[in-house]
Amino acid sequence: MPLRLVDSTFSSENDTSRTRELILLRLAIRLAGIGIVESDLTQKRTRFSPELCDLLRLPRGTEVPYEKAWEFVHEGDRARLRAIVDAAAKAAEQWSAMGRMVRADGSRLWTSMCGTWISSGTLMGWKATYAIAVVVDVTHIREKDEALRESEYRLRLALEAAQMGTFEADINGAEAIIDAQEARLLGLPDGTRTVSREELRKRVPLSDVVASDLKEERLTQLREAYHHEFRLSMPDGSERWISARADVRRSRIFGVSYDITERKHLEKRARELTEKLVRIQEEERQKISQELHDSTAQHLAAVSLLLMNLRPRKLSQERRRAWDDCEASLQEALKELRSFSYLMHPPALEQNSFGSTVRHYIDGFCNRTGIRVDLRVNQRVDKLPTDALRMLLRLIQEGLSNIYRHSGAIHALIHLRQVGNQLHVVIKDNGRGSEGIEKGASFRPGRGIAGMVARVKHYEGRFCINVSPRGTTVHASIPMKFESPSDELMPPIVQAEENAAREKCATEEIRHLLSNIECEIRLSRRQKRLTYRCTNGAAVS
Repeated sequence: MPLRLVDSTFSSENDTSRTRELILLRLAIRLAGIGIVESDLTQKRTRFSPELCDLLRLPRGTEVPYEKAWEFVHEGDRARLRAIVDAAAKAAEQWSAMGRMVRADGSRLWTSMCGTWISSGTLMGWKATYAIAVVVDVTHIREKDEALRESEYRLRLALEAAQMGTFEADINGAEAIIDAQEARLLGLPDGTRTVSREELRKRVPLSDVVASDLKEERLTQLREAYHHEFRLSMPDGSERWISARADVRRSRIFGVSYDITERKHLEKRARELTEKLVRIQEEERQKISQELHDSTAQHLAAVSLLLMNLRPRKLSQERRRAWDDCEASLQEALKELRSFSYLMHPPALEQNSFGSTVRHYIDGFCNRTGIRVDLRVNQRVDKLPTDALRMLLRLIQEGLSNIYRHSGAIHALIHLRQVGNQLHVVIKDNGRGSEGIEKGASFRPGRGIAGMVARVKHYEGRFCINVSPRGTTVHASIPMKFESPSDELMPPIVQAEENAAREKCATEEIRHLLSNIECEIRLSRRQKRLTYRCTNGAAVS
């Protein structure tokens, strides 16, 4: 007798337990929208449950011939599904498959099917004569799965086009899972999908490893975005620059990396060209300075002597005043020419230390201009690269040149101090300041200030000017890497702890430095203060 899950009822009062289970089963089927199909091969008929009729948009109670029922299976999946069902019938086994079905209105849906065959005894032996299957609509799951695969495919195309590799790892894991592109970036054999973090660290310079560890610690503890550029030794002995970005999701680190070797080479080439241009400019300034001092200044001195010889002994008061003014103007022009020639080319840094070079330069500036300059220089400044020292010297030169030309000051202060990894340069004078600016007029920095801003911007620093009735203060804050033999020999753990300690007290030191500067330029509350600030990228006329 066929087993019918849809219509079977139990009239026995003693079987209340099975009746309760059947009622619960029917409720679950209706609630989940699970369709049931029953096929009787002895009668060649197939019957659909009400839920399946609703799913296929058929009238409830639909019953069709067995072969007709297969027409509701999409023709692209029909042969495959029928082969699975027939094989299960011969082996009297359960079967399951996923395929598309066609509704009565022609629309399609994805379904997951699972069924079983019931065998009956015949003269030829046991034979599958009855089939029961459940059908579940999984169209929404399939669409989401296809959308996810499509998104993954697009992401993969984008990563391959950008030559980016991906990696993921547990926060405390010893290995990272990588894709094929990441394996190529790291120089690993094709097919490598895991890499030991310890083995990878051995191929990275120590300084890059220490910096990466500090950034990874902030990533895992503070959830700060991780971005690090590091050098990587390749198996063939070459070196490659890698840029990596990462973030934490659910206690796992996910990230991408890409090759920036070409960019680093271009940056190095640009720095070399810049240094070459600076050297050419220095040589040209030296030639002009020497020509002004040795030739033009000598001609003016000769003219001054000739005027003294040509001056008549007997002159009227008016003509005597004219001769005196002419000689005074000539002496002033000679003095300015010598001062400008000295300002154009300071002493060479290659011959002396930065401190002695700046002091020698300032001594010459004071002797030629009559302006007293106090200098305070941190001794660690001498450990900076030559190009950075040249930039600092140019800042001081431009600052003193502006003081000499525009401020009318008699006293100036130059202060260079290291706070953490920042170098603060302060140039202050007691000149006219805002009193020299007409009422209602704005402060317009000239080409000298524009040059100072450009130099500071090149080193990713900050630049500001404070103009008050009691003088002008120039403040530049520049990130610098101070090289020290002791630092190079320092163990990584100790070096990392010292760096963390420096960063911790950097804020307090900066506040202390700026408060000292403010004490020097503080005015009465009744006095009006004009402040002009230039930041990176600001337009300077």
